[in-house]
Amino acid sequence: MIDFTKIRGYSAGQRAAFEALVCQLARRDVSARGALFRRVDGSGGDGGTEAYWVLPDGSEVGYQAKFFTRSGDIDWTQIDKSVAAALANHRKLSRYVIAVPCDFTDRTGATGRGKTG
Repeated sequence: MIDFTKIRGYSAGQRAAFEALVCQLARRDVSARGALFRRVDGSGGDGGTEAYWVLPDGSEVGYQAKFFTRSGDIDWTQIDKSVAAALANHRKLSRYVIAVPCDFTDRTGATGRGKTG
């Protein structure tokens, strides 16, 4: 199991480091001949995607990173806004991947009585 609370953020912070990791993984995700990978600079807002692929047929595969390390801390409103922004800015999305570095197992805690993800 990977502990993302220990990801090295260097000067940009852990959130930016996680986004960079997601983009590196996204770049390896699509191998369609003629596809074009684009990394989004989010300094003015990322439009709901950290990166995306433009496939040969013109459709897109988008990727969004959200750095919440505990399922109970996830801000679902923030994720909803990212989805809405991605759909508004990338009308040809055929797939959308949201990466969150937490465990979504059914029950947490030693006795299995904790909250669900």
